[in-house]
Amino acid sequence: MSIKLHPPVPFMEDLAAELLVDIFEFACVGDDGQTARSLSLISRRIREASRPFLFRAIFLHATPTKLQQLIHRMEVEHERCPEMRPRCRHLFLECPHMDPDELAEFPTIDDSPTSFHGEPSSSVLSYSTHQRMATFWEQWSRLVSSLLRATAPDLETFTFVSHSDFPGPIAFPCFFPALRELCVVSCGLSPSSSVTTTHPPVFPSLQRLHLVSLSEEFPSSFASLVQHTPKLTHLRVSNLARQLNLRALLNLYKDSNPDPALPNLQRVLIQPSSPPWPDGPCGSPYMLYLDFVTRLWCSAQLARVPVYLVPGNVKFREADHEIFVQKTREEWLDRIAGREGCWAVEEDWANRNVDGHAIPWHLLLMARERGA
Repeated sequence: MSIKLHPPVPFMEDLAAELLVDIFEFACVGDDGQTARSLSLISRRIREASRPFLFRAIFLHATPTKLQQLIHRMEVEHERCPEMRPRCRHLFLECPHMDPDELAEFPTIDDSPTSFHGEPSSSVLSYSTHQRMATFWEQWSRLVSSLLRATAPDLETFTFVSHSDFPGPIAFPCFFPALRELCVVSCGLSPSSSVTTTHPPVFPSLQRLHLVSLSEEFPSSFASLVQHTPKLTHLRVSNLARQLNLRALLNLYKDSNPDPALPNLQRVLIQPSSPPWPDGPCGSPYMLYLDFVTRLWCSAQLARVPVYLVPGNVKFREADHEIFVQKTREEWLDRIAGREGCWAVEEDWANRNVDGHAIPWHLLLMARERGA
């Protein structure tokens, strides 16, 4: 009786380095970098093969300390192997919330004047806090600019999420030749003052732009931003407030514009802010909100591209910020993996009726749920 022996199954360590790199590249697609970091802990050989993917996708709660650590690690990797510099293709930065307890770490003027009784006056304490906050954000902005400069050549998707206390707007200090998708949750955004209109576009390859408004002044950045996105095909504006002047937004997609600022635009998504409570003097805020969404709905009738009114989250104002960050992160990961993410739409969200002026049913339903 003969025994048939099968060849031994090769262990990961026995595979050729080139094959390992191909396997790891496939394994690291669609996640936030955790796979590459886990692989780097297995062995020295596996760490070497997974090294090109360590910074491929980065999710970071961007405190100054964590920003410094990340920049330092990238510099160390670059010095260790200059021909294989760290390449970050997908970046998600969550802006830190200013905790008053953390302000003590930032210096301020020592010779602060005191009150008659020798105690610091309330006005002085207030000024001290303000000064420390300014120092904090100055340091933070400097570190973020350094990180963006280091990642700009290869960056393909970038999501930035701020808190309402972020002084903003976020500035982009350089050119992003490969960036194809940008999501900004902030009070505004603008190219750096050093990147003027006389230079080439800051985002020459950008195709999808998602702006989540935290300020009534947010659309004012459209004018300075649009000229830097010549290839934009998809635009989404979320949490659009009723008080905003809509002209800058409507001009981007109205059919009567003979020279559109975004000639390649294919689709627009607008998510109005949550409706107000149906109370107040004669329900005035609620009625104004209905007028607001009706204007948006009617503006889509004769638009040169499909315009979708996305139902808002009725609990947006009350929701915990971490829940919102998690949802935005999931949408970012969806886009990395090739899924629709925040760009998924339903045909009912578009106004296809040229003659009708009724408020869309899905927005009416949202308003009713708000009042329930």
